Amino acid sequence: MLVLKNIRKTNNVIEANYYLEGTDKGYMKIRLSDGVILEHQKPNAVAYGSSHAQKELLRISKLSAVPNEKTVIWY
Repeated sequence: MLVLKNIRKTNNVIEANYYLEGTDKGYMKIRLSDGVILEHQKPNAVAYGSSHAQKELLRISKLSAVPNEKTVIWY
C-alpha cells in the first residue's frame, strides 16, 4: 500500500510526500512534459514501491482536480 500526501501540481511539475506500508516519509517530484523524476528521496529501509508513486502521480496529473491525498493499493 502507498499513501501520497501533500500532492501539489504546478505548471509542469507534480510532487508529493509518500509513505509505503507505514514507513518513514519519501518524496518525489516529476516533470510532466516528459515524466522525468527531478527529485526523489526514498523512505528509510525501503527498496521498493517508488515506481508505484511515480505511476500514480503521473495519472493524478491528468485529473482536472488534483486531490491533496491518495491511497494506492496493489496486489
